Amino acid sequence: MSLNTAFDSGIAQARSDPSKTTQPIALFELGQALGEGRRIVVGADPGYPRERDVHLLCRINRPGMPVWSTLDDTLTTAIEAAHG
Repeated sequence: MSLNTAFDSGIAQARSDPSKTTQPIALFELGQALGEGRRIVVGADPGYPRERDVHLLCRINRPGMPVWSTLDDTLTTAIEAAHG
């Protein structure tokens, strides 16, 4: 799937090196997307210093929603969601 197809499907994905930055604005944007009820697939690298915060945000806003720990699992789920 091309990046344009992903955006047209309403899917967005961002990734950075978790050992270099905590991406505080990304947590805000995650909370906003969850609160607005957007379709979202979430992944958090186990090495990300704010991984627990990602899990907490998801658990509070969408109990039972999985948070994937690998990029492969996150992307596979996002692709399946776009096609299903």
